Amino acid sequence: MTAVTLRRGPDPDLFRVDHYGARWYRDPLPACDIAPATNDKWPSVSTIKKAWSKPYRKKLPDGSRTVPLDAYWAAEFVVHNLDAVNALAGDPAAAIALICDAGGRTLNRAAQRGTATHEILETLAAGQDVHEVDVPDDARPYIPACRAFIADWSPRFLFTEVVAINRTLGFGGTFDCIAEFAGRRWIIDYKSRGGDHGCYEEEIAQLGGYSLAEYIVLDDGAGGAYRAPMPEVDGAMVVSLNADGYAAYPIDLDQAQAAFRSMHVSWREHRAGQKAARAARGKPMIPTRSPAVATHGASDGAGGGEGAASTVTDAPSPPAIAATVRTDDTPASPARIEWLRGRVAAISAAGHEPDLLARWDANMCPPPISAGYTDEQVSMAASWCAAVEADHEMTWPAIDPLIAEAFPGAAPVDETPPAPRPDPWADAKMWADRAKALLDGFDEAEIVAIAAAAGMSKDDSRMNATRYRNLEAIVAQLGDPNGAVELAYDAYGPHVVPAADAAARMAEACTGGPDGKRLGRSAALARAKALAKDLGLPAPRSLVKAAEHPLLAALVAAGHGTPTTTTHNTKETAHGEVR
Repeated sequence: MTAVTLRRGPDPDLFRVDHYGARWYRDPLPACDIAPATNDKWPSVSTIKKAWSKPYRKKLPDGSRTVPLDAYWAAEFVVHNLDAVNALAGDPAAAIALICDAGGRTLNRAAQRGTATHEILETLAAGQDVHEVDVPDDARPYIPACRAFIADWSPRFLFTEVVAINRTLGFGGTFDCIAEFAGRRWIIDYKSRGGDHGCYEEEIAQLGGYSLAEYIVLDDGAGGAYRAPMPEVDGAMVVSLNADGYAAYPIDLDQAQAAFRSMHVSWREHRAGQKAARAARGKPMIPTRSPAVATHGASDGAGGGEGAASTVTDAPSPPAIAATVRTDDTPASPARIEWLRGRVAAISAAGHEPDLLARWDANMCPPPISAGYTDEQVSMAASWCAAVEADHEMTWPAIDPLIAEAFPGAAPVDETPPAPRPDPWADAKMWADRAKALLDGFDEAEIVAIAAAAGMSKDDSRMNATRYRNLEAIVAQLGDPNGAVELAYDAYGPHVVPAADAAARMAEACTGGPDGKRLGRSAALARAKALAKDLGLPAPRSLVKAAEHPLLAALVAAGHGTPTTTTHNTKETAHGEVR
């Protein structure tokens, strides 16, 4: 068998992010012909799989019944590690943590075993032998099964461990491999089983999702990566491996894709339901009362009873934490509101506002930051600020006025009324209100289509000046019988598409030359290229190509973009934004 050069993906961890405890994917690569640059992130296929999650159970050794798998793993760890557990008898918290982490350690070992199994298969497929001494202990029992699979099918591996992205549906993932054998090209998911063979519903849907990817990411061999179209495949297969052999389960690709689409809808509905539940939660109707402030001084038999307080020294008592406790409804002081606004503004000015927004729970602390905030809300928002500041090694020198009130010696108190600080969310609310008024008259599906054309998604619909400009340009062109874009309708709903004569409309809109004469197609293309750069899109090679992008067509036709007659440093102002 001749060796096959595989095309591999880069380290998947470079494309993974943690999002509220779940794995999501991002694409940090620059714009190219396949896709523009973006800061968006999408749930992983493994995260979406949890929409169909069911509790895994395992039969007890005596065969009497089944128990939850995590409980089985914890009990199994204790049985095999009694000395380690007993050594922590004096530290119950450490012992509990050690036992509870048993499941996670087992899963990590399974993942490492799976990686080693993939390497065994690739080595065998390349015509090389596998020496057991070079294989991790956990993976050695799977060598015979790998040899049998390679001998029976003689697969030719094409791609392995590749990141796959679908921006339209919104998901990412890393599939095991694509290989050719039996006259077909297969996308394969290997499963190294600890017990019997099997092929489960969520695994089938997972393969359907991978096959729906719009593009993949490959290693360029020089420490970088690049996007490539998703390769066409003829089918999918789950290959189950255990110590006794293997079982190959062919998967109907059309039905697997339908299963994934259904799973994706289930995940979105589950997530929407959770958000609705959080939004429905009101404040407790029984307020939390502040505990009484403790008095200082002796109160034994000789000095107790009425009049005991008179023995307390007149010197200031140590500050009592109980004195600063607030109920849920205690309004925050103006000083605390301004303190929080200043902290948020500093984070925004440093360019870390997206990180803060990722942590900010608008249901608990709805923007903009206002005088209606309670002390509890200010403290909660301050904790999010502190997390972002820690991530970026920022410091906020001003002490919390609530702490300064409780501990007067903690920092000097400036009695000068604080100067008003900008609230970055105040502008966001203003643009959102203007966008709502702008889109009045369109139905919900049309609004979604317009927002998508303006560069927004359901997961990132926050308004700002640039996005409002995009919306305004699209709406203006839709309202013009001779506009550069129009709404088209198909089985999936409305879409914003360029008009048939979009290039001509873009050229007609380019005025600003000497004596107000039209500048024509070259000026329109120059504007389109400048706008494409700002939007992170590939630079169009011609006005016709620029006209194929609805947002570029609408913006140029609406008069946006730097005209060719201005210098590079000229600034244009529109809707309060300097571009």
